[in-house]
Amino acid sequence: MKFKKSKVFLAIAVLIALSLVLAACQAPEPEVVVETVVVEKEGETVVETVEVAKEPEVFKVGFLGPFSGPSAQTGKQFKGGATMALEEYSYRIGNYTIEPVWIDSQSDPAKASQAYEQAVVQDGIQAGALNWHSSVAVAVMEVTAKYQIPHIFGFGATEKVNETFASDPEKYGYWSTKGWPTPAKLGNKYVDALEYYIDQGVYSPAEKTVAIYGEDTDWGRSFAAGVSDLFEAAGWEIVSEEYFPLEQTEYTAYLNQVKDLNPAVLAGTSTSPPQITSLIKQADEIGLESLIIAEAAANMPPAIADFGVEVFDDMREGLADVDVVMMLRLQKERMDGGFIPSEREYYFRYGLDAEKLARAKPDAIVMHPGPMNRGA
Repeated sequence: MKFKKSKVFLAIAVLIALSLVLAACQAPEPEVVVETVVVEKEGETVVETVEVAKEPEVFKVGFLGPFSGPSAQTGKQFKGGATMALEEYSYRIGNYTIEPVWIDSQSDPAKASQAYEQAVVQDGIQAGALNWHSSVAVAVMEVTAKYQIPHIFGFGATEKVNETFASDPEKYGYWSTKGWPTPAKLGNKYVDALEYYIDQGVYSPAEKTVAIYGEDTDWGRSFAAGVSDLFEAAGWEIVSEEYFPLEQTEYTAYLNQVKDLNPAVLAGTSTSPPQITSLIKQADEIGLESLIIAEAAANMPPAIADFGVEVFDDMREGLADVDVVMMLRLQKERMDGGFIPSEREYYFRYGLDAEKLARAKPDAIVMHPGPMNRGA
C-alpha cells in the first residue's frame, strides 16, 4: 500500500508552482519609483528627485483542492502544505504579496468548474495551482482556457488530461506542469513485485487470478485498465472488474462476491481515505484471504489501525521477523528545525542499524529511497 503527499511535499510543490506562475506572468523585481520632492536647504527651496520603493502588488492565486467531500482529508493536506509554503516566504514573492483563494472542488467536476469560475470572476484570481482529481482537471481546463488563467501543478494524472491538452495545446496550454504520470506507469511495480516474489518462492498463489476494483472516476478506470493490462501480460487472469461511487463506504456484499471467486489478488485504487479504509477493514471482517493491492492515492488516515495492519511505537518490535523493511529518510534540506527534538534521539528510536535489523529475517530486503542521510 502506498500513500502520497505529505504537507512538506506539498509545500515544496506550491513554492515551485508559485515561482512558475509568477514567471509566466512576468513578475518583476521589486520596483523603485522616482519622485520629485521640494526641500529646504540652507534657507533655499530646492527641488530634488528621490527613489522610493514601490508598494508590493497583490497577486491572487486560486488553490484548487477537495476541501470538502469524500477526499476532504487530501484537501486538508493541500491547504496545510500551501499555507506552509506561503508562510515560509511571508506571503511575498518578488514585488508581489500573495493572497490565496481556496477553491473547493468537492471532488465533483461540475461543482469544481463553477467554483473556479466564481474565483476568477468574483474573487479576481490571476493564476491557479494544485488539483487532485483527473475528472476535475479536465472540467476546469475549460475554465482556465476561457479566462486565460495559468494553472500550475495539478495532480490529475490520467490519459484524459493528456488527451484534452493534446487536442488543442494553444487552448488548453494554460493548464500546465502535470504532477503525475498516467496511472499505469504508477502501478507497474505491483505486478513486478508479485512476479519477483513468485520467482523467489516467497509467494505461491494457487492460481494467478486477480479481481479489479476502483472508484468510478477517470482515475479509477485508468488505473484499473493499466494494471489489468500489466497483470494479463504477466499471465494473470482477470476474474472480475467493479467500480464504485467515490463516496461509497459499504462493500460487504461486493467483498462476499469476491470471496466466492477466491482470487489470489484484489487490486484497485481510490482517492478517498474513507473509501479505501472501509474496503480494507470490511475485507478483514469477512475473512477475505486475497492479497489486497490498494493503490491509495490518498493520505494516511488518522485511524491507520482500521486497515487491519499492526501499528508499533517501538521500531524494534515492528521489525521482528519481517521480510521487507521500507525506510523513509528525513528531508533535512527542507527542514528548518522544530520537527524532532534532536537527530541523535530520532536516530536512536527510528534509525535503522545492525542491532535493529537483526530482529528481521536473515534474508530480509531493505528498501530505501535516496539520497540517504547517514546517521539520521
